[in-house]
Amino acid sequence: MTQLHPKIIHLSLNRYGISETFFEQHNHALFYVFCDAIYLTDPTKNNSIAHEFEKLVKQHIYRHWNELSEKALKRAVEHAQNHFFKNYTSYESQLKVSLTIIIQDPASIGSNVPKILIAGIGDIKVYHLDSSMQLIYYDPEIPQLPENLSLKKRFHYITNAIGVPDTKCSVSSANIKPNSSLLVASYGSYHQTNKEKLFLLFSDFEQKKSQIFKLVSHAKEKDHINFLSFINFREKQEAVSSIDSRVGHQEKTLAIPSAEKKEKSFPVWILKIASVAIVSLLCLEFFNYYVNVSHASSPYSFLINRSTKQVQTSVNMKAIKKPLEFPFLKERAYIVELKEKFDRQSEIIKKLQTIINDQENALRDMQVKSFYKHDSISAKSYRPEPNNIDPLSVYENIVSEE
Repeated sequence: MTQLHPKIIHLSLNRYGISETFFEQHNHALFYVFCDAIYLTDPTKNNSIAHEFEKLVKQHIYRHWNELSEKALKRAVEHAQNHFFKNYTSYESQLKVSLTIIIQDPASIGSNVPKILIAGIGDIKVYHLDSSMQLIYYDPEIPQLPENLSLKKRFHYITNAIGVPDTKCSVSSANIKPNSSLLVASYGSYHQTNKEKLFLLFSDFEQKKSQIFKLVSHAKEKDHINFLSFINFREKQEAVSSIDSRVGHQEKTLAIPSAEKKEKSFPVWILKIASVAIVSLLCLEFFNYYVNVSHASSPYSFLINRSTKQVQTSVNMKAIKKPLEFPFLKERAYIVELKEKFDRQSEIIKKLQTIINDQENALRDMQVKSFYKHDSISAKSYRPEPNNIDPLSVYENIVSEE
């Protein structure tokens, strides 16, 4: 069975240089959407707005792929128009979007004379490259634009586009043949180069690709979007028997490497698991050593027990040699016990602090009373007894009670 497989190459010029993009087709049928936006307030947003409308129209067509027709293409344009008035109402007098949709006619797929449908609105042109360069689509609602128009003048010339209140979408069809080509061009591209030069370059695209890149890179237009899309229909014959033979051969050739991969990968994952286990055990042992060293150098170590021995700072290699030990359980219990002892010692310190504060208050009262004493009272008659409390004895009593 003979089929035509379209190959789409999109060439555009941006601040990084020439961008060459290949488009994958849906179900091996032609499907191409392009938008060209003009936003007078901020021209830097032209590309982002155009890509937004392209994505919107593609999603709409994918949802209605099984019912494509001329009416479906017009509904896709109406869907883009509704999106404009829902999200870009404030841009109505400053934004216009040109849209072109090219699909292969579903009714002609598999026939001897395949056709394409072109729906559009705006100033994008579609040329057919066969024996000569023929213009097969241009919006009939828009007059032919003069060359070297500024962005504002071109904006006012475009009277039929997305964003205009009353729009009319026109649909045209064209026959295609094996190895025939289409050229889609924006205003920024076709008004700078004559038809003869474009035909000479794109009629032999593979051989003259370097010259085409030079043409695009030397474009002097800054405000308008410069792009050229080349669509070539290649003929591809596939026999069912040859397909089956190739598939069987591929299954045989792929069977042997898969078995070899299994044999090679079997010891590798075991080594990975063993290395991870060893590293984790080493990390736990070093964590144990770190906690012991930090416990010995803690500033509150004197509150725990005065008779405790100092922890050795040298690494104990015996602990590392013990396999399958989980020291973090012991360390967790030790840390909890250490926290409880520290809480008890802090309570003792608070009690001692209250006693010291009481003694300071008593001494302060004695000094005040001795300074302000009356003449009728002798120094011997008024002498408050000091609070003779030994803090060290109180501390020892509290510790003994616990």
